Amino acid sequence: MTSPRPLPDAGTVQDSQQTSPAHPTPSDINGATSPWTYASTVSLTIAAFTPLILFLHFFPLVTNLPIWDQWIMIEVWEAYYQGGDYLSLLLKPYNGHINTIPKFVFFGLGLLTDWNLRIEVVLSYVTALGTLVITLLMLRDTDRRLMILAAPFAAVVFSAGQYENFMSGWPFVQHLSQFSATLALFALTRPKPIRPPHIMVGAIATIVATYSWGTGFTAGIVCFLALVSRARFPKWITFSWFVGTCALFTSVFVNVGDGLGRPSIGAVFSFFTAMVGNLVSVVATPDLKVAQTAGVILLVVLGAVVGVCLRKGMFEEVRRWGLFALMALAGDGMIAIGRTYSGIQQALVSHYITTGYPVVLTVLVLLVLLLIGPHREADPRPHVSPANLIAAAILILPAIAQPWLVFSNPFPTQKRWSKICRDDMRKISSGTATDSEIIRSHEANVQMVRHGVKVLRRYRLAVFADIPGQYQGHYREQVPPTPTPGPEDLPSAAFKLHWKNLGFPTRVKAGTVVPTTLDVVNSSNHLWPTFENNDSKNGDAYKVRLSYRWLGAAHRLSDYNERRIDFESDVAPGAVVSLQFDIRVPRKAGRYKLQIDAVQDGVSWFEDRGAETLVLPVRVTER
Repeated sequence: MTSPRPLPDAGTVQDSQQTSPAHPTPSDINGATSPWTYASTVSLTIAAFTPLILFLHFFPLVTNLPIWDQWIMIEVWEAYYQGGDYLSLLLKPYNGHINTIPKFVFFGLGLLTDWNLRIEVVLSYVTALGTLVITLLMLRDTDRRLMILAAPFAAVVFSAGQYENFMSGWPFVQHLSQFSATLALFALTRPKPIRPPHIMVGAIATIVATYSWGTGFTAGIVCFLALVSRARFPKWITFSWFVGTCALFTSVFVNVGDGLGRPSIGAVFSFFTAMVGNLVSVVATPDLKVAQTAGVILLVVLGAVVGVCLRKGMFEEVRRWGLFALMALAGDGMIAIGRTYSGIQQALVSHYITTGYPVVLTVLVLLVLLLIGPHREADPRPHVSPANLIAAAILILPAIAQPWLVFSNPFPTQKRWSKICRDDMRKISSGTATDSEIIRSHEANVQMVRHGVKVLRRYRLAVFADIPGQYQGHYREQVPPTPTPGPEDLPSAAFKLHWKNLGFPTRVKAGTVVPTTLDVVNSSNHLWPTFENNDSKNGDAYKVRLSYRWLGAAHRLSDYNERRIDFESDVAPGAVVSLQFDIRVPRKAGRYKLQIDAVQDGVSWFEDRGAETLVLPVRVTER
């Protein structure tokens, strides 16, 4: 069976590669054991360990409860287990992006793992690793001596500045888009002639990039330019690619175009330069002006380096790496147009670094090529002056150090933040979290989270997956599970109490603070811990306390007040405790019900374990 014929593609580089090696190996330059060989080996070794180091530091901070964007999958799971139209939900755009392909991946993995969100995080690392491998292959194809850049490439691709994209599962959508776009460009800018399989890989990868992340369709535009720039390439293929790119662009614009907004050019430019500058920041959240200045400088350097390379005849190198940078800049431009309305500080969020880092990689490659000299067949062993070698080393070392300098800033912060998230996760999963605790760590839409927890508990998903459940045919039985007790959880028999002598008027003025008295009886046979007389390593977790909330006229519950009412000491079985505390009255006049309940923080509300809450009808009047 004969191999497929290559598509016509002329040019001195392509033609000559069929008779002699286009790019020398490091040992071809100065002998079998040249310094290039040693340097490349060391660089590749560092590159291999870089993703592992980041994974070992950040993965232990990952929790198995959805955060932020991941909550949108709740409606999919609910529809699936109730026999609803979950396919239309998987196809539905979200937040200005068509995330169809990643959502199907999430759904498939969720079916296999009971929606283990840690698996999605691992998938993000694997996909980013794939992107790194492709960029290293691009280095090898350009000039094997460039493999000395393997370490800085790994440091940039796995920069700790992108910490948000390595701590939850949803950023897989962006990693998949970046991987696919890079793969498409790699296939269509190879120095050797393009064969039909390369066209097919490029087309499929472009489609995946487009339907994974909002900026992915820029891959189609950049790959079209790659085809146009190839000498004597079949016009019908180029035209077909152009038509396909237009179709992708139309599908994206029709579905999410309304969310782009109409910002001013100045606002977009400010947002854009801040994003570009954040790529080279040595702190996790740089000063805005500093980031914008750094962005302008980086763009000027990129333009200057490309211009010098073109003057030196490095057309093939500029074609591949220049398009790589252009793809990143086009993506950043789309983000700037679509997110400027969120405020200029939005430009400094960590996950936008994933879209823009090809700019840094391109500058590195072209600068090093200028210093060591591009390979030419007329001079297969180019001489590199010691001064240029030193300059290349000076360039490479900061490129490795910069992402790790960023790492020293967010990691300690993330460890502290992770503890907050874990505490909030425990409260959210047990239904005891306040609105402010949900908003600060998991999602601004509080009602979606509260409903989502019920869905997760009902169908034994994510953090509830290890709770034994029953199955009924294709769908899971909708029986709320009993939470698995922790080392300091009270048994269900401890959630018993009586209320006495509530001192609160039935008619109060709106917006006032009313001093209140109340007697609480521990009618169980178990001690209620408050940890007031000893130190608890868990902070406020596991304490038994009170809280209150207001039920409106339409019986729509407000959240329990985030201020808890503490007991002065542990409450013994049968003990009666008299409390004095303040209650803030709603600001709007009307008929309400005041509801008071007890809670073991991080475990359960007493009402959820069968205890009666204290409810008092109250008339709130104008002040």
